[in-house]
Amino acid sequence: MRRIISIPLVLPLLLLLAGTGCDVDKLLKLLPESAPVRDAVLDAESTVELPLTYVNEEYGFSFNYGKDWVFKDQSKTHELVKGWVFAIPNEMGKPEATIIAMVIKKDPKLLRYSKSGWEEYISIDHEGKKNKNTELLEFEKLKFDGEDCVYLLSRDKSDSFLRTEYHYNYGDKAYTIGFTTHENKYEKYLPVWNAVLKSYQK
Repeated sequence: MRRIISIPLVLPLLLLLAGTGCDVDKLLKLLPESAPVRDAVLDAESTVELPLTYVNEEYGFSFNYGKDWVFKDQSKTHELVKGWVFAIPNEMGKPEATIIAMVIKKDPKLLRYSKSGWEEYISIDHEGKKNKNTELLEFEKLKFDGEDCVYLLSRDKSDSFLRTEYHYNYGDKAYTIGFTTHENKYEKYLPVWNAVLKSYQK
């Protein structure tokens, strides 16, 4: 599987795209081609064992996580966008990486974006302003757990954080699973992120 890293996933960005300040139609470009048969989850390799399982019965997905991870439920902050965050602490107990899952209840047709549309998507900050420091490093259409999916790898040049995201639609909802860490911590936490992907089920 590709090496995947990320900057913090910003919940307010999705709030904007869900209809609270950003015109989604302006970001829609040409429909993408069919996704390749490669499956991101099946390609994930990791020897890390995650003993606990987070199960979201309301939205129908689950994945494994570590016993020392700190969970924060952000699903009550907005009617349309639901978020669940797991902070991964280092040996000193300080958060060093983040796993986040999101659901947009009203499908915003994210998968219809072309590469330029996704570049616009990642450049919007939490205030709806253009962030010139954000760059899209990788963009690919593939399969995620059997569903058509968009894979993004982006970087904020101002702080050297990177962000990996997988976006897919299931039913009438849009789902995101993502990973966040500083680029210097990439080698350390990549096996953990791959273990999460390997365990992800919907």
